[in-house]
Amino acid sequence: MVIAKYIGGYSCPDLRQFEEYVVHAVSIPVRGVAFLRVVDLSGEDYLYPADQFEIVSGVEQLRDIVENNVSCEIAL
Repeated sequence: MVIAKYIGGYSCPDLRQFEEYVVHAVSIPVRGVAFLRVVDLSGEDYLYPADQFEIVSGVEQLRDIVENNVSCEIAL
C-alpha cells in the first residue's frame, strides 16, 4: 500500500495540506512522470501530480513502478 502526504500547498482545493491519502493507482503518461490517483474531499478519485506529495509508505514500490513503466496506469 502506498500512502502519500499532500504537500502541494493550496493549488488543489480538493486536497488538504499535510493530509495523508491512500494511492489507488499510479498513472505514467511519459517515463519518469507520475500522477497519483487518490480520493479527494469530493469523495471521487482523481489524478494529481506525484511531485505535490511526499510518500509516507511504499516508497520503493512507487519508485519501481515509475522507473520501470511507460505510458500506463497501474492499480495498487
